[in-house]
Formats: sequence, structure tokens, C-alpha cells
Amino acid sequence: YAALRSAGLASVLDETLDIADQVPKLIDEVEGGARDFTPTPDAMSSAARRAYRCRRTLLVQFENDSLDDSEVLEGYLREAESVMKTKRPMITIQLERKVLEGNHLTPLLGPSGGEGWGEALE
Repeated sequence: YAALRSAGLASVLDETLDIADQVPKLIDEVEGGARDFTPTPDAMSSAARRAYRCRRTLLVQFENDSLDDSEVLEGYLREAESVMKTKRPMITIQLERKVLEGNHLTPLLGPSGGEGWGEALE
């Protein structure tokens, strides 16, 4: 494990093991007839607090998207930030939410038919 850590692969191995731990439960759920994944708000909040560690996050919200949960997700990520700060007070987390023109299909089509994503996100 020390050799993996010195090569910078220990964290990749840990993340891979975390994912592998989830596979048996997923297989059981699919075998039981599950076809959609719809986590509860409590499960989302718990997962964010427990596992979300990105230091820079951009949430993209579209103003005419009735299915959007960006505000709720932002709350979960703020909770994760406060948990992280209690463990590692020197770490800073940058979380930004941008609201763009468009709707739920805009990510597929892009603004103005696909032109101008760079300007829209600036």
C-alpha cells in the first residue's frame, strides 16, 4: 500500500473499492425489479455530507427547467462543505451556481443551437 501511496494511486484504489462495495447492492436491486434510480432527499444529503470532496464545483441551472434540483443540491453541497471544514479547517471549497437561459433540454441543444457555451458560462 505504501508503494501505491507514493505513486499517487492509493486514493484511486480507495475510490475503486468504494465503488466495488456498491455493486452487490446494485445487482440485488436490479434483480428485484428496480429500473430507475431515484434517491430520497435524506439519501442525497447523507451521501453529499459523507463523500463529496470536490474543491471547486459549478452547478449549472436553467431558468425554465421545472425538473431542476440545483438549489436543493447546492444545500446538500453546503452541508458537505461544513462537514469537511470540521475535519480539515484549512481546506477551502468554492461552490458556484450559474443560472442560464434555457430549459431541461438545453444541455442537449446548447444555447443558440450549440453556439456560445463558453460565453454563457463566463
